[in-house]
Amino acid sequence: MAISDEKKFRFLSRVYFGVSDNPKDDVNPFNNVDDFMKATVGDLRWGQSLDVRQRSKIRFVSNFSKVLDSFYITLKVEDAWASMQDDQKTNHELVTEWVGIAKFK
Repeated sequence: MAISDEKKFRFLSRVYFGVSDNPKDDVNPFNNVDDFMKATVGDLRWGQSLDVRQRSKIRFVSNFSKVLDSFYITLKVEDAWASMQDDQKTNHELVTEWVGIAKFK
């Protein structure tokens, strides 16, 4: 049975919200998923300098990919990272993009 894009979106958005709220990295300043999904990638607390922001995003996608892998979902680190480079992209748009490239086994 194929998984619908709607179900993929719902799952990925919640995992994205949760991993970004990891107490160790905590780049997520939002208290609920709806506000988080309306915000842009740049609204997250990645750091001030470009170098720090890039390292934070790389660390995030590495952890995010590992969590997804535990659910038999493959999203390559380089694909996830590349899609996060536009800080003006909403998190909703980002997750929609991930729905199209993630492999659900």
